[in-house]
Amino acid sequence: RVIDYAIEKMEENIREKPKDVKWYMYQGQLYNLGAVLLSDTPDQRYARLAEKRFLEAREISPRRPQIYLEIAQARKILGDYSGMWATLDEAISLVPEYTTIHYNALVHAIEIGDSGREARELEYISKKESLLDFTTIRDAYFKAGRFRDAAVMQKQYIAKAADDTEAKTMAKFYQQLAGLYKLAGEKKRAGEAALKV
Repeated sequence: RVIDYAIEKMEENIREKPKDVKWYMYQGQLYNLGAVLLSDTPDQRYARLAEKRFLEAREISPRRPQIYLEIAQARKILGDYSGMWATLDEAISLVPEYTTIHYNALVHAIEIGDSGREARELEYISKKESLLDFTTIRDAYFKAGRFRDAAVMQKQYIAKAADDTEAKTMAKFYQQLAGLYKLAGEKKRAGEAALKV
C-alpha cells in the first residue's frame, strides 16, 4: 500500500510537471522496487510499468546513465536479457568510462549466469579501477550461491584493506570470510579464517 500510494503521488507530480525527468525516475524506481519486493517471484506488471516510465524518462533526458541502468533492471526482471544487454551496451557507448555501468553489467551477468559477459566485465573493471569494489562483486556471487567466488573476492578485499584498517574491523572481515568458506564447503579454510578472528 505504501508503494502504491507513493506511485500515485509521483503520478500527480508527472501530470503537473510532464517535462521534469526526476518524477519519471522516482516513479520508475518505485515500480522496480515493487517488482522485486511485492511477491515471491518478481512482479511482471510492476516491471513493465517501470520499463515504460524509464523509456519516457530517456526521451526527456537521453544522456542520463542512471535511466539506462533502471531500464536494464526492469528488463532483467521481465526476463528480456537481450533487451537488458542492448540497454547496457547503449549506456556504455554513451559514457564508456563510467565504471558503474560495467559493475551493473557484471552483477547482472553473475545473477543470470552469463559467464562470457561476466569475464569481459570483470576484466574491463580490473584494468580500469585501481581499487575494485570487492564488496559489490562478493555480494553478487553470494546472492547467486557462488560462495567460493564470494570468498575469493572477500580474501582480495581483506588483502587491500589490511594496511589501513583497525583490528576490530579486520576481525569482522575474517569472520565473513570464514562464513563464506563454510558455505563453500571448505572447512579447513573456514577454520583458518576463524582463527584470524
